[in-house]
Amino acid sequence: MNKKLVISLMLVGLVGCAGRAANPVMVQQYGDQNKSCEAIEKELTFIESEVQRLSPKTEKTGKNVALCLGSL
Repeated sequence: MNKKLVISLMLVGLVGCAGRAANPVMVQQYGDQNKSCEAIEKELTFIESEVQRLSPKTEKTGKNVALCLGSL
């Protein structure tokens, strides 16, 4: 394969992951051991809805590859 193409595809992959800064979450939080199963299920449902809300709605990989290949 063309060396430029391989490098370009690698860069697209790396840049695609650089959209947001990492925001680590503690594995255990204060009070977790006192939560009921119902409270944990409600929190999990809330977190899943937030992930869906914050996830990008578009697929940008194809566009990024096309832009990168166009610049060769």
